[in-house]
Amino acid sequence: MQARLGADIQMQLDVCRRGTRRARRRGRRVAHHAVGEARARDAAPSDQALFGIVQGACSRTYASLSRRARGARVARGGFDGLALGGFSVGEPIAQMYETLGEVAHRLDAERPRYLMGVGTPRDLVEAIEHGVDICSNCVLPTRNARNGQALTRHRTHRAQAGALPRGPAPIDDAVRVRACASGFSRAYLRHLYLAGEILVLRLLSLHNLHYYGELVAAAREAIVANGYAAFKKAAIDGWSEGAV
Repeated sequence: MQARLGADIQMQLDVCRRGTRRARRRGRRVAHHAVGEARARDAAPSDQALFGIVQGACSRTYASLSRRARGARVARGGFDGLALGGFSVGEPIAQMYETLGEVAHRLDAERPRYLMGVGTPRDLVEAIEHGVDICSNCVLPTRNARNGQALTRHRTHRAQAGALPRGPAPIDDAVRVRACASGFSRAYLRHLYLAGEILVLRLLSLHNLHYYGELVAAAREAIVANGYAAFKKAAIDGWSEGAV
């Protein structure tokens, strides 16, 4: 079905009952089936990748199971990339970062590492540090924008109830997007939101998407320059506590 839809990245059907041996065995069977199907009917041509999923890594309790599942899948091969599932499903954020640090770097470095369902700007800089190539909380920038949130280098501005700061300055003058570069002031965006004008949701969505893109581009430049630790510290220091 994914092949027929023309998916750029096809995902193995994953078993979400985290950490149980029964789920792990079932996951292995599904992985075998996914790879076998792709090979049998040539369902994954060169422009379609197939990713396997290591599921159930959200708790330290299950970290060893996740490592064993990862080892089995990597040894079998057949996947173009590997994904980590079961994160950001209600566990404490600090615990998620700790488990991610234990598991992510153990995935095959020659294939893209994909962290599913994560994350906020803070999640991104933490995940990149552990070798994650792709993160997805695809709805966050636009969903939060539709609820009046603008993400910036310094804090999260909220237009709900008029909380977006007043003043002539743009939301973030370092973000090269229409909402900022074209001079839409915080005060004007606040007015649009309180007036129920749909334009503000479009502008905030574009702003947040560009912010994410520029954050990841800066992370890439820091890695190339061998300065990621300093980049991460500056990014986290710039965000106000609890904002991201």
